[in-house]
Amino acid sequence: RTISNEEDLELERQLKLRLNNIKTVKTEVGDVYDCVDIRKQPSLDHSSLRNHEIQMSSSRPKRKTSETSSVSTHSRVAQKDLITVDCPQGTVPIRRIGKEDLLRAKSFTESYASNIHPMTKETPGEHYAIVRSKNNERVEGVAAEISLHSLDDVGASQSSSAQVWIDKRVGNDYASLQPYLQLLWMHYVSFEDRKTSNWWLLINEHVQVGYWPAGLLGNSLNDGASYVAWGGLAQGPANDASPKMGAGHFGNFDYYEDAHFTQLQIVNTTFFWVNPKEDVVEQFVDNENCYYVNYNGFRKGKGHTFLYGGPGGNCGL
Repeated sequence: RTISNEEDLELERQLKLRLNNIKTVKTEVGDVYDCVDIRKQPSLDHSSLRNHEIQMSSSRPKRKTSETSSVSTHSRVAQKDLITVDCPQGTVPIRRIGKEDLLRAKSFTESYASNIHPMTKETPGEHYAIVRSKNNERVEGVAAEISLHSLDDVGASQSSSAQVWIDKRVGNDYASLQPYLQLLWMHYVSFEDRKTSNWWLLINEHVQVGYWPAGLLGNSLNDGASYVAWGGLAQGPANDASPKMGAGHFGNFDYYEDAHFTQLQIVNTTFFWVNPKEDVVEQFVDNENCYYVNYNGFRKGKGHTFLYGGPGGNCGL
């Protein structure tokens, strides 16, 4: 992708901001991390966060034993194999990046800018295989364990992802959270802090990655969301071949081979994690010739779960 001189200067400026490190750590896999003062991390350069004070989680949803199914082996393996970065207290680890990483992030942001709510807007070249809420009921958190798969033949102008949507619309005010993470196995948790209205992101339920400050979300998500969805999104140029999704094939109904979401849960209005009721969620796939979703409800040891994916191909608009 070609960029203008102005864009190039802006990328150089962003890279210089990221060099304000206190310590540098190289991991066993070769990645380099800079330990940056938590009060000087690049995210705080956002115009809406210039005077933002770092906050801690002040509340966390409770769990009912009857609503909690056992965490699968995959989550335990992911926890055991997490790579740690030993940064001093008061700093945060930030992976060192180059200009090509910033360009990739910019391209990703532009590509997903239209992908706010999968059902409110039809965008040529976008295809979904999801399980979604049917009713506009208040939700204050969402969780899932997600399998991720390598699809090496996804083209440069295509993307294929496993996603969670957390949305709400109030009049013309609209907010949506769609975390983008690169992990092998992920037990994903996001919930709203009732005291600060920040939305927190956790991995394996105990690792606090960070939060979306309430001020960035307008007023829409300050009292919970009204729509959630889990599933796959495939994107490509309109009237061109669509990429694979999930594991890249139609389901064999095998949780070792097929892409899947397990342990689906939400936070209800009493601030408890609960299993979704089967009559308030539904499965949706926009093109069954290219993709599929198979919602299996509650299964012992896996919680609420579904399989999804597909080979893509000539899927139309």
